[in-house]
Amino acid sequence: MSEPRHNMVAYLDPEGKITELKEITLWLRESRINKAITFSTPVYKSLIKDFWNSASAIEVDGNELI
Repeated sequence: MSEPRHNMVAYLDPEGKITELKEITLWLRESRINKAITFSTPVYKSLIKDFWNSASAIEVDGNELI
């Protein structure tokens, strides 16, 4: 129903080994959104089904959008 990587908790490189991302991961860890991106919440199939049952698709510039 979804990809294995969907709804994964964010990995913020706690050891700081990825030097290219050090500043952004530090900012994310200290920001107000930290809980939102690191909290593991259950995903209910019923909610996913309800979303897709109520979603509609439109076409914009030849691209189909939800």
